[in-house]
Amino acid sequence: MGQTDWAAGVDTTRAHAARVYNWMLGGRHYFPADREAGEKLAKITPYFPLASRANRAFLRRVVSFLAQKGIRQFLDIGAGLPSDGNVHEIAPQARVVYVDNDPVVLAHGRALVAPETDRVRYIGGDARHPEEIRYNAEVRNFIDWDEPLAILMIGLLHFISDEDKPQSTIDFFRHAVPPGSYVAVSHATCDGFTPPRSAAIAEVYRDTVSPTWMRTREQVQELMSGFPEMVAPGLVYVPNWHPDKPHQGAPAEVLGVYGGVATVPAWIAG
Repeated sequence: MGQTDWAAGVDTTRAHAARVYNWMLGGRHYFPADREAGEKLAKITPYFPLASRANRAFLRRVVSFLAQKGIRQFLDIGAGLPSDGNVHEIAPQARVVYVDNDPVVLAHGRALVAPETDRVRYIGGDARHPEEIRYNAEVRNFIDWDEPLAILMIGLLHFISDEDKPQSTIDFFRHAVPPGSYVAVSHATCDGFTPPRSAAIAEVYRDTVSPTWMRTREQVQELMSGFPEMVAPGLVYVPNWHPDKPHQGAPAEVLGVYGGVATVPAWIAG
């Protein structure tokens, strides 16, 4: 697929978080503005690419864990561009719906992934309007909402402002899924960063189409407060969640990403 095919209708002069993330992961599907934003972030903190890879590794471990728990349906909101370790590759027996609001993500997903398997769908959607995702015709026809599923919001919530109420998005899906389901999140944090460094990161993202709101552990924990239980070890820096090998390199806290998985019991579902 040529660049003219997937750049149609896209403002290529402004970076988008999904494409910056792709650059951080060593992908190929980004524009110069995305690379420039990524380079600025890497200058502010050289750990930024490591944090992106740690977040992606967290996604892979979460999906593997949930597949072992018998989950066969995944709704991946803010999925980003296809990369190593996509959800449908880790859980090949599951049905997967990828949701994103970036047309470049949708174009690549539909061209590169969807033709490979009938167990994958790509739809446009915005996490700030969760009801539009839940009641999307393709989602309704593909996901069985009477059976347990996993809602993935990996690297998503820090792109939702307090004004747009990320709590409402989480609560909506918490009540939309049946008992035995899970909600997994990861969230960038300002914990461990100096105020000038946090401000510099926020400034880079303000120049993109996807500003960011980094939150403290307490604030992220509050977003998940509607769940009575999280899978052990709870909300932790992502390298510390069910590691499949000893963490090496930069300390987990300097990567600046929390992650966790919540369970949905019968009394709060529906």
